[in-house]
Amino acid sequence: MYDEFNQPNKILRGVLGVEEKELEEAKEVIRFEKQDLPFAKPLAGTSTPGTSKKFDMPVYGARSKVALTGAKVLNEFQDKLPSVTGNKTGKGQAYYLAYLPGLSYFKPAIPLRPVDRGATDDSMAHFIPRDFHMELLTRGDLSLGELPLPVSCSERLVENTVIQAKQGTVISLINWSGVRQKNLMVRVNVPVPTKQVSLASGAKVTFHRENGKLLFKLDLDVADALILR
Repeated sequence: MYDEFNQPNKILRGVLGVEEKELEEAKEVIRFEKQDLPFAKPLAGTSTPGTSKKFDMPVYGARSKVALTGAKVLNEFQDKLPSVTGNKTGKGQAYYLAYLPGLSYFKPAIPLRPVDRGATDDSMAHFIPRDFHMELLTRGDLSLGELPLPVSCSERLVENTVIQAKQGTVISLINWSGVRQKNLMVRVNVPVPTKQVSLASGAKVTFHRENGKLLFKLDLDVADALILR
């Protein structure tokens, strides 16, 4: 909504097709998700995009009250203000979320526990959240689950990074699900060499092509790296 000089960003507002009239901020400040988010009170409710559920998803931290200048309303808050809008612009489509989806995504995954900074495995400082609001990403007007990412995994809580060099490509795989992933499928949507395919751990990996894309199959414990030469 604003540029680096804190002035209204007229170009992006035109692309989005909305004008911000007011920014509503929560009384409590959410600086750290584990510490502040479990105790935060929702500002409003909106519906999970793409579902028939009504106002099942609370929003936290802040929300923008906007007027339409060309965009269409795709979702609403309980008070009928737009929560998600879409605007056709040029050859594409621009979407605007009038709330912070990351906080709504994180909220179900963090238990209502005081933050401690102990050194034991069961301390809150070492707690790894997993039970996110997955529907927020996998369904909806934005079709976030269908974006053509360079690499996608059959388990959403496996993080990946692609490192490319003249000697080959390395794809790091980090398992945040908390359980060993058997027969994990890793789809690679970018060109990579396959003359030599291995895992850093030395474990078994197989691959084949499906619809023109490479599919790798492997077992993943905590972390590994797919090495392609």
